[in-house]
Amino acid sequence: MSQRVMAMMLIRLTYFSRNRLDHWYGSRDCGIAEILATSVANNLRDCITGALICDERWFVQALEGAESKVSAAFERILRDQRHREVSLVTMQAVAERRFPNFARPASFTTRTTASCSAIMPRMSVSIRDRCGPTGCPT
Repeated sequence: MSQRVMAMMLIRLTYFSRNRLDHWYGSRDCGIAEILATSVANNLRDCITGALICDERWFVQALEGAESKVSAAFERILRDQRHREVSLVTMQAVAERRFPNFARPASFTTRTTASCSAIMPRMSVSIRDRCGPTGCPT
């Protein structure tokens, strides 16, 4: 398969990791807010959509987009010191996105929910403004 076809192939990558936010920030809330702000900007740039679920100990995330862009994002996650014990669950070609409208919808399962819920309306940015229906640049 050619490099161009591989770069345009729509994939979904799912992983989980232990979060180390308490180690890097004074509070988990500040760490989550920073991760969301950075990831939304990067994902809009790279036409990546997905979902993030986290609690006091774990991140679970799905990323969707072009193979080259999703792989690059996952490589950044592997190097990110806020993650530990990163485990790839799946990486597979998909016909369509499961999360087509959002650069990062998120769900929080602890007290983080209250403070991050105020951030989410600003973070749930539609990717269709930048990308076509498949998430590839138009």
